[in-house]
Amino acid sequence: MQEKIKEFGEYLLGKRHLSKNTHRCYLSDLEYFDSFMYKRGQNCWEATTEDVQWFVDEIKDSLKSSTINRKVATLATFFQWAVQQGHITQSPIHHGFRRIRDNINLPPIQRQKRIATSEADVQSLLQNVASNDDILTQRDHLLVTLMAHYGIRASELQESQIGDVDLSRNMMSIHRKHVINAKDKTIKIDISPIRELVENYLTNRCAQLMKGSDLTLSLDMPIRDTLMFVNKHGAQISLRSIRRRIAAHAARAGVKISPTQLRHTYAINQLKRGTTLRDLKERLGHVSTGITRAYLDAIKEESEALTV
Repeated sequence: MQEKIKEFGEYLLGKRHLSKNTHRCYLSDLEYFDSFMYKRGQNCWEATTEDVQWFVDEIKDSLKSSTINRKVATLATFFQWAVQQGHITQSPIHHGFRRIRDNINLPPIQRQKRIATSEADVQSLLQNVASNDDILTQRDHLLVTLMAHYGIRASELQESQIGDVDLSRNMMSIHRKHVINAKDKTIKIDISPIRELVENYLTNRCAQLMKGSDLTLSLDMPIRDTLMFVNKHGAQISLRSIRRRIAAHAARAGVKISPTQLRHTYAINQLKRGTTLRDLKERLGHVSTGITRAYLDAIKEESEALTV
């Protein structure tokens, strides 16, 4: 079974173009279900609709509803793939979030509140992280600035490459591999307001890459496909490291801010300034305006709290 799970993982990366984090979650979900079936003396190919329902019933008291729904969505995608590959003749559950509920009783997803922070706290964080000129702090400064000024996810910046920046046009490409239904998974942002910050960081990043080599310092090949944001060892910076670094800078600034809060603050402030829901949806890379609408609810709750 492990070989088939590995094949499915390759399909997710090659055909679905999922992010590494989502890919890891999908495989973890599938291995979790495979373990459940093994304890019952069966394998995944033998799973019935009743087996999936028993699986949901077993985990519903120990996991969040959003996690349970994701695990079942993973199974739906896996079984659809298995049918296409000829491993099974029929999927035990329907594919597609709404159709899954036709034959599986799932707990309702509790919508998470969009908790923002104040613009003053964001500015305090930016001022603190800008107080040091070493390459790692420059990296952190640029990461925080891109999240705060453009609402970009930490996972999207984690995957960014040097070649995504076009200084001649003051543009940067952001790749959104996780947006499965999007026609265009790449958006371009205008970095004119932060050009100096971007250029200084890239100059130092390129110098770091070419230290001890005869390569000419430029933003052209052969470094275009090199990761833009790395850790002190030169490897891809992890999401955990991004969160920890921002938390440390925030603590020194006397505030408490996470990458998610930076994104929420950006979104709420954009709506307050008159950005339409549809435009904000595109900027944030949401699949539907229904997800973006949660920010309107946050603004409404904020207004109600002020009037009490």
